[in-house]
Amino acid sequence: MRLDVARKELEPLVQRCNNEAWRYWSEADTKTKLIHPMLSALGWDTLDFNEVREEVACGESSMTYADVVLYLGVPNAKALAPTHAVIEVKSLSYGSIGEAKASFNSIKEKLLEQARYFESRYAVLTRFVETIVFNTNTGEKLAYLDRNEYLDKIDVLWRYLSKPEDR
Repeated sequence: MRLDVARKELEPLVQRCNNEAWRYWSEADTKTKLIHPMLSALGWDTLDFNEVREEVACGESSMTYADVVLYLGVPNAKALAPTHAVIEVKSLSYGSIGEAKASFNSIKEKLLEQARYFESRYAVLTRFVETIVFNTNTGEKLAYLDRNEYLDKIDVLWRYLSKPEDR
């Protein structure tokens, strides 16, 4: 079963976060050392330009860039294609991304705006040690997971972030 494989691949990533050195990781470190391996465990080919892209412009003249976009089809020159999710990555050192943080609403609105531009199903805010999944259309929070729940609630992570089989 693919969930068992994903759980096995996620386990060392979760363990990696038990080392206090992660507190100094940048956003780029977080993305390459944790988010990309997590997406890979969930079935995405992070090296395939047609599946996963980083720093994708949200509009022709936009100064806004989506951190990670998961594509369901081959993007055209303007990076438009059916998309599964837009992911906003924060560094591990950023601190909690939860609703109590003063900047939460502005980050969420920017993320939802980007996800709506790409017509993504999901908008995801993560720093790996915690992940929030939103419904792009309604802004409703669909899931909140911290790293200690990834393995036990792999079905939730799988439901929202795995690569659809009918791609």
